[in-house]
This record gives sequence, structure tokens and C-alpha cells, in this order.
Amino acid sequence: MKIYHKKNFSYGLFNILLAITFTILNTIQEFKIRTLIFSIFCLFFGILLIIGSMSREMTKEDIINELDERNQLINLKSRSKSLSLTQKIGFAIMLLFLIISKLYNYNILLYVALGIAISHTISLITEICTTIYYEHKN
Repeated sequence: MKIYHKKNFSYGLFNILLAITFTILNTIQEFKIRTLIFSIFCLFFGILLIIGSMSREMTKEDIINELDERNQLINLKSRSKSLSLTQKIGFAIMLLFLIISKLYNYNILLYVALGIAISHTISLITEICTTIYYEHKN
């Protein structure tokens, strides 16, 4: 059998390996029904992806959907909005941790806020750099 869509095939393999890992961990550690359900879902999804990646018709349909301008615009807008929301929520959580650490004198929350502040700063710097890159590219 020939693999027509290598990206979906690799995602399918990853999902199957994830399902196997969760199943092994579920049998070794304490049995939890939600882990078993998640494993079954990952296995099912992985098998569907692998079958779809080996079908020529399904691969053509997937590639057409990936290259469709409307789908690309929706993807671009959703990523942009999710970045914006993540930055705002991260900043609010950082402020909340800073206030709680100051009120109750918990130093550990100060360090958590510092970690969130670092990730927020990295996110802002990355956004600025990509904006500059695309302004010069166009």
C-alpha cells in the first residue's frame, strides 16, 4: 500500500502510539475509565487517519481543503484570535498571581507569576518579530 498523505499518516501513528502508551500506563498504574476512553478515542482516530492517508481520493480531498483560500483565511483568523486571547488571559493570570502572592505572602506564587510573565514576554516578542518580518516581506 502506498502512503499518499505523509502528514496524516504520521499523525495517525502518533495517535496509535499515544493510545498504546496510555493503555500501558493505565494497566500499570491505577485503572481509570477516562484514560481508557481516551485511549480508545486516540486509537480510533489514529486508525482513521492512517486509512485516510492511504486512500488516493481522501488525500486529494484533504489537500484541496488545506489549499482552499477560505479555509486558510479561517485558520489564519482563528490563530490570530487565539494568540490574542492567550496573551490577555496569561497577563490576567499573572496579575492575579502577583496580587495573591502579595496579599498572602506566598513566594511560590510569585515564581509562578514570573514564569507566566516570561512566557508572555516571549509571546509578545515573537509577535513583534513576525510582524516586522511580514511587513518587510510584502
